[in-house]
Amino acid sequence: MAETQESAPVVAADSNEAKPSEATQNTAAAAPAEAAKEDTATGGATPEAPKKPVNQALVEAMEKFRALGQKAYVLGATGEVGKELVKELCKAKVFSKVILIGRREIKYEDDLYKEIDLEQKIVNFDELESKHEEDFKGCDVAFCCLGTTKGKAGVEGFKKVDHDYVVNSAKLAKAGGCKHFNLVTSQGSNKNSYFLYPKTKGLAEEHVQELSFQRVSIYRPGLLLCDREEKRFFESVFHKLAKPLEYFMPTAGTAPTVSVAKAMINNSVTPNDKAVEILTNKDIRILAGDVNPRK
Repeated sequence: MAETQESAPVVAADSNEAKPSEATQNTAAAAPAEAAKEDTATGGATPEAPKKPVNQALVEAMEKFRALGQKAYVLGATGEVGKELVKELCKAKVFSKVILIGRREIKYEDDLYKEIDLEQKIVNFDELESKHEEDFKGCDVAFCCLGTTKGKAGVEGFKKVDHDYVVNSAKLAKAGGCKHFNLVTSQGSNKNSYFLYPKTKGLAEEHVQELSFQRVSIYRPGLLLCDREEKRFFESVFHKLAKPLEYFMPTAGTAPTVSVAKAMINNSVTPNDKAVEILTNKDIRILAGDVNPRK
């Protein structure tokens, strides 16, 4: 239950060591422009789509960060955002070691997951502070993608996962030496809300901030877009409604899960003096390279 990411409604939508710039470009590349077709009447062939432009500043930031040899752990690696995050971490290779903390072991068969030092630690989230303090020691950066739904876990179960598990994990992370805590919540999170979902997310944000990490990054994506294994009727309806929104206004209220994952990595390797930063859906899409910052 604990590692399923539901920070917003989710809808369907080399084994050889890579050179620093190659690994970086997997995550740093910006969104491509549409391929223009030549007029077939002139007999011209259709050209290939332009290559994705590379954010050179981000490339350099990744290379500098990689040289630090920092370690990270991921909470919620089986959720939709968490799965994409682990995949992108394997591509980017910016951490010397990545530890997945969850309630069950994940079987990885693709060679991609063999390209980094990837370790898994199995924990009982109801007994974190009494039994798993050691599992949270020795990492510099934490990525928290924990979450569930009221429909799946009930009201109390939802509050336990989306607040208690998140905050308790953050406490152990802080005690274990973590400097930068990255937390995925949701657009509209508000501790003063009358509604369960945004209120719980908002309280989790507040209580994590109170732990005084050197840096806390809170990501508030809108409607998450992905090819979800667990299909839900209302989410499929939202998906149909979101398609034109995603096409015409990508920063307005939708975010592919892979974009959230890339934004988290790109933001983590970029120096920032702010102790707390709250990143909106638009911020996430810009960080992921999906849109031009001026849009």
